[in-house]
Amino acid sequence: MAVQSARAAGNFFARFWRGDYSLPFSYWVIGFLGNIAIGLLVVVLSAAVPRDDFNPYVLGAYILAIWLLVMGWGVFHIVGVWRSANRYRDEKRQQNKPAAWAAVAQVLLVLGAIRLGVEFIRSGLPQLREAADIALRNDPQIPGYKIRVMRNGSEMEIAGGLKYGLASDADKVLAASPQVRVVHLNSIGGRVGEAKKLGALIRKRGLSTYTSTECLSACTIAFAAGRDRWLKEGGKLGFHTASFAGEDMPNVMRTDLIEAGYDPAFVSRAISYASGKMWFPTVSELQSAKVITGVADGYKFAASGYGIDATNENFAKELRRESVFQAVEQADPKAFAAIAAEFQRRYVEGVPEGTIIDDIRSQKMLPLIRSRLPTADDRTLIDFVILVADQYDALGAKDPEACYRYSLQGADTKTLAMLSPQLRDRELALSERILRSAQVQRSPTKAHLQSLYEVLFRRMISKYGNRDPRLVLEPAKVQLPEYRTYCRMASATFREISIFPPAEAGVLIGEMFKEASGTK
Repeated sequence: MAVQSARAAGNFFARFWRGDYSLPFSYWVIGFLGNIAIGLLVVVLSAAVPRDDFNPYVLGAYILAIWLLVMGWGVFHIVGVWRSANRYRDEKRQQNKPAAWAAVAQVLLVLGAIRLGVEFIRSGLPQLREAADIALRNDPQIPGYKIRVMRNGSEMEIAGGLKYGLASDADKVLAASPQVRVVHLNSIGGRVGEAKKLGALIRKRGLSTYTSTECLSACTIAFAAGRDRWLKEGGKLGFHTASFAGEDMPNVMRTDLIEAGYDPAFVSRAISYASGKMWFPTVSELQSAKVITGVADGYKFAASGYGIDATNENFAKELRRESVFQAVEQADPKAFAAIAAEFQRRYVEGVPEGTIIDDIRSQKMLPLIRSRLPTADDRTLIDFVILVADQYDALGAKDPEACYRYSLQGADTKTLAMLSPQLRDRELALSERILRSAQVQRSPTKAHLQSLYEVLFRRMISKYGNRDPRLVLEPAKVQLPEYRTYCRMASATFREISIFPPAEAGVLIGEMFKEASGTK
């Protein structure tokens, strides 16, 4: 019986291929039932493909099987019906009857063949080509990635593209560094399947996610898996719909973002953007939609986001993006090179970026700035002492000892952290002005200097009495109980100098900083 069934089936397909069946039966019945059978086979194949384990070899085999089924059935059906139409035409001619239906059927077959060919060229070839690239050519469309552990093993950065193998490598790194609690994601995106695997790994281990530069496209799926989700000031999250081989797939990302607790309206908008576009929500939009836990400053997490090649030149290139470091390089190329090297070293150690910048300011930039202060132009010097007076006032209100230490030794990391971002930004802007300032050579006589100092202290004494202003004359002898008063008088002295005529103020300030820097 089994043999007879096999023969019957073989006879059926052979007869259809030869065109032995009638035209209506071949075109309508076999065509209808064949389409249903192919559709069912596609559903079975789709169900057999694992949804939680992105594997390019399985994906490639699945796509190839689907197109073999579709194209194979298409060719088989067209050939069988075409031959049946020819047989139908011959029969009608023998009967001297019209054979219009044969012509109609063959015209429809030609149109169907064209449509099938166009669809294969439009979708099939790109899908097969992209699947082959992923499986056989290491996915050249997606940039490479790098994983590094930092900050004594408590944080891990994933930089570059999300391509096959990343989640597996990340799992190995996490297994070797079980103390990791935060994953930095700085990526332009990549494969959605790999992002889902990475997200599952992050979720399983209860890790927080953080982006210091940008996390785009598929990267946002992994970001969403974080227990807490942080964005650095100036960082960006970019959303659009998923795509494969040039075709958008708007619902592929929806479940992951909804399950992360995102507002559904936000998710709908995020995946509504075509793959060729990108939506960058504002911080307020991200917070209101529960996308991020908060915005982190440069001190909360280790420095990251400088790409997969942490070379000295790479850091020099990044520093040149800031105009103040451009000014440093222009003023002193050796000092700039030392700063880039120091940044690289501290970055590799996993030090927070805010701390690195503060240390560079206090240990590298401040000496350079102070050495060039005496020759800066008058207006820049006046603006600088006003800034210093504002810093003294701010520090004196918080910690008089820190203010006193700052006035004698300059800023250290702890002191800089006590200053507001506005004051630090003003200092950076003025530092750049000092570095770019045309050098002014001042050579005041001792008599001229003495007369200016006398005017200054007469004004100070008339405003504050005879005792307190004298603290600034011998700062090394100031005692702890006098720190607050000293700080107030130092600030007042700078403010008093700032209202001198610019040329006289420039002479006074230049001489003061010349003595402080030890230059002659």
